[in-house]
Amino acid sequence: ACTKDLSMWVPSSTSDLSPRILAAANKFCEEGRSKQLEQAPLISNVHLRSTFFHEQKQSLSHCYRMTFDNMVRNVEAKQVERLIRHGFENELVEEGIILR
Repeated sequence: ACTKDLSMWVPSSTSDLSPRILAAANKFCEEGRSKQLEQAPLISNVHLRSTFFHEQKQSLSHCYRMTFDNMVRNVEAKQVERLIRHGFENELVEEGIILR
């Protein structure tokens, strides 16, 4: 297992996105496995780690900690980064959420 933090700028009215991030990530992993691509990592947990308001930008930031598991082999950092960029960015940008 490995952990990865995911930081993003979110609209000021945004509440905890953990359940949505977990659902989007697992959907992406399932698609990868169904296409018989390299074994996609399984995400066992996502939780909101911290929030802060950037005064100069007038923007709210959320940081989520994700725990990745893979039953076949260790999860590599590049694999996690690829999952985050391809799996989450398209899903969240439509709602004004920007990955940091």
